[in-house]
Amino acid sequence: MNRREMLGEGICSLAGLSLLKMSARADEAADDATTAATQFELEPYVNRYWDGGASILCVTKSPARVRVEYGPQNDLKHTAYDIRNGMILAAGVTRHCIRIDNLDPKGDTYYRVAAEPLTKFKTYYGSEYGPEFASDIRPLPLLAATDKSCRAIVMNDTHNRDALIGSALAQTDGKFDLAIGVGDIINDPPSEERTISLMRNIHARLRDIPFLLVRGNHECRGEYANRLDKHYDLPDGKFYGAFTAGPIRFIILDDGEDKPDDNVSYSRLAMFEQYRAEQAEWLKREVNRPEFKQAAHRVVLIHIPLYFDESDLNKWTCHTLRERIMPTLTESGIDLVLSGHTHRSRHIAAGTFPGQNFDIFVGGGPKSESATYGILEAEGDRLAYHMHAIDGRLLAEYRKG
Repeated sequence: MNRREMLGEGICSLAGLSLLKMSARADEAADDATTAATQFELEPYVNRYWDGGASILCVTKSPARVRVEYGPQNDLKHTAYDIRNGMILAAGVTRHCIRIDNLDPKGDTYYRVAAEPLTKFKTYYGSEYGPEFASDIRPLPLLAATDKSCRAIVMNDTHNRDALIGSALAQTDGKFDLAIGVGDIINDPPSEERTISLMRNIHARLRDIPFLLVRGNHECRGEYANRLDKHYDLPDGKFYGAFTAGPIRFIILDDGEDKPDDNVSYSRLAMFEQYRAEQAEWLKREVNRPEFKQAAHRVVLIHIPLYFDESDLNKWTCHTLRERIMPTLTESGIDLVLSGHTHRSRHIAAGTFPGQNFDIFVGGGPKSESATYGILEAEGDRLAYHMHAIDGRLLAEYRKG
């Protein structure tokens, strides 16, 4: 069974297995499931599921000793903990992130998360734990350069309207290696509680499809914005980076806010120009890496588009980042750039703007009449992107090979 089939059918097969085992203990199992659901503030989810490993994150309602059990579906024989400098994180910790490396991307790996609430803490001998609770068993997806194909659903600018994600998935077969949110998915995160609620809704819509968040300008706003990274296992702690999924090398860029740093709106709390300069230097190194050069396809994910309006080159765009990175992008064989921000969908074919030698797709907005989703598919030398209205109508497409 391939990964997409495992994600699409895993829930059904697991449900069937559970029904067989529940015949003698139905009430007890139901009580256990209810207990687990009420103990996780945010159910376990997968992040950074490439480069031979995966990170499993969750939020418990109270401090807990958390572990991940993983392995074949019927034999979760391996265990991993959230360990920092020799200590299992439990005291005072409710946000948990457990990294598992050296996984076989070709194997059908499953996992579950178990937690023991820390009810009393003592430095020496005497810490006490409450009853253990656990998630259900779930497939653990892995993306690898050795995969022959990659299929992703792409959305942007839903602005907390997670029902749009469900509407988009309803137009498809639901079998994807990942779901990509190209910014402004979590709108102005005001607090941890509200952010967790929004993430819970997103994951419920996606079920077992892993979610990749590309930060948009609205993820940079709100009192909790500077702690949003705590809910993701980010490479080097940055919202930009790169990874390979099958024949695609993905480049994630973070253009930050959509106004100059000294704009009064930001209350002297923005320094994105320095951050963009840092990314530009990182990008120069990335395009010379073997993983980039050997990829059959190269796709850039960036919330604010590099280009949009011919009548005003700087309108709706992050022109300062564009000026820094365009020389690198134009010399590097980029195929596609996927963006959002404008709330107006558009396909900008290569050559529309001077020096723009790659296609750009800009997704729509949060209202049903403007919302869009895209399907990105690659297999071998073939790459395709189809942008649809939320009701399934095809708006624009790109094909290579």
